[in-house]
Amino acid sequence: MVWQHQSSTIVMLINPVEDGHKKCATYFPDSAGPESAVSCGKFIVSMTRRDVHQEYITSWLQVQKITTGECRSVRHFWLTCWPVLGKLEPISLVRFVLDTRPLYEDSGAPLIVHCSNGTSRTGTFLALDLCMRQYEECRTVDVMRCVHAMRQERAGCVQTSQQYALLYQALSDYAAILSSPGVSSASSATTLHPMLL
Repeated sequence: MVWQHQSSTIVMLINPVEDGHKKCATYFPDSAGPESAVSCGKFIVSMTRRDVHQEYITSWLQVQKITTGECRSVRHFWLTCWPVLGKLEPISLVRFVLDTRPLYEDSGAPLIVHCSNGTSRTGTFLALDLCMRQYEECRTVDVMRCVHAMRQERAGCVQTSQQYALLYQALSDYAAILSSPGVSSASSATTLHPMLL
């Protein structure tokens, strides 16, 4: 998928193993360097750099097609603070959306977002990004309409009542920040980050 759609950004919202169960295949190495490269079908994936932040890990990956030797760079964002049980802090998800958004927007290529089933955390992340954009433009949000439209494309998006509540709380927190004195535009995440820390 990354190769076919020439995607340059992946957002991963799950740990490979959670609660003793494997949640996704190992498709990227756990450390930098060619000796840690992972073979994935017709491709070899290696990591050139890894930055560990408080709530997520950013990795710079090289994806090489074995048959041609062609290489492409992919930025991988792994949100590590979303617990299996318990609650994710809403502002953490807002920060993560704002941190990742400029990087995939600038690339012009499709963003790839995944969790284990592609509906629960993935749907919540995407719904939050869409609703934040709607609020930035109109200063109003229709969460139910957004989630309904997403479910027409992929059934089960925003799967649980806890995820739905997280979406509302994160939007409420974001709206409060944008309503703060001195914030004139939400178009620049760098303007907002000092307020989100």
